[in-house]
Amino acid sequence: TSAVEKAGRFNMERRVQRLAQEKLDEIVYGLETATAGDFEEEPDWTWEAEIFSLATTDTLHPLLQASLVVFWTIDLNDDGEEYTLDTRFFVDAEHPLVEYATFDTEEGF
Repeated sequence: TSAVEKAGRFNMERRVQRLAQEKLDEIVYGLETATAGDFEEEPDWTWEAEIFSLATTDTLHPLLQASLVVFWTIDLNDDGEEYTLDTRFFVDAEHPLVEYATFDTEEGF
């Protein structure tokens, strides 16, 4: 029984990771314009994204960091869990994500 539960848990965690990576890719490539929502495949799971500027006067293009948090449950009796995924990427100054970015430094773009 324990092995079956562990296998089910492993498969669910892989699903969370896959959906998180897909959503983060959509955000980075500009296909997703919202900063929060749910998943079409898993409507009870939600996500939130934050965009941070890591650019300084030394960077040629704005350097952004996208942080995505997925809130998910296995069943309705579960308290829920969080999965966080981050990535950093360069964009043009006109990229739509630049307007959402919060700046961590005084030198931020």
